[in-house]
Amino acid sequence: MNPKSAFIGILLLLALTGYAKMPKPQDMEADSLFALGERLYAEGNFRKAVQYLDYFIMNYPVKDKVPVAQYHLADSYYKLRRYQEASVEFEFLYKQFTNSEFAEEAQIRAAESIFEISEPYYKEQILTLDAKRKAENFIERYPNSEFVSMAQDLLARIDDKLAQKELEAAKLYFQFKEYEAAIMSLEYILATYPGAKKTNTETSYYLGRCKAELGETEEAEAILEELLDDPVWQKKAEKALNKIEKQK
Repeated sequence: MNPKSAFIGILLLLALTGYAKMPKPQDMEADSLFALGERLYAEGNFRKAVQYLDYFIMNYPVKDKVPVAQYHLADSYYKLRRYQEASVEFEFLYKQFTNSEFAEEAQIRAAESIFEISEPYYKEQILTLDAKRKAENFIERYPNSEFVSMAQDLLARIDDKLAQKELEAAKLYFQFKEYEAAIMSLEYILATYPGAKKTNTETSYYLGRCKAELGETEEAEAILEELLDDPVWQKKAEKALNKIEKQK
């Protein structure tokens, strides 16, 4: 039986058995191995796809289909939420296959993967800052890339996380009625993390409250009124504005 007929027979067997008796990677020819790995990936069977694609890459490194297999291997890890492995595989892809059609995307996907395994916001942000540098470097290097929007979205998520850490400290100042110190922290957050849309709404709320407590009524009202269209902060903003009105 020729290799093509053998592969067709394998696919038929897999279809009938629901992959119950898939051949081992080491028992398959290169083309059949790649085709099976790609099929598993396309069908969302990422756990199995990893097994076959990884074997193909490791044992047939000179095949012209390796960059495709490498991309799908990295993406399979990402979809499995195995972000550490995903970051390694995406990095390998863009460093080893610099002229590949996947090279640009792999750079920002590597940064995304690193961010996914970064520390909680209340800890030291070593990996978060590493992901931030990678995303910023990507935009600087590829300003016209179709993946710039992905980098910008990632930077917004990173800013939200970094801003959250600063915001928690500012809220402590507010709770202890250290309003001037709180304002300094809150204004710093808004200036430093303009992309932190989620966090900056809360930051603006506390800034308005602090301004009101210090008698800076007009500024406080202007800040709080901007939150009236926000479904999350509308009621709190209205309550704060009503309090200001009563104190006039």
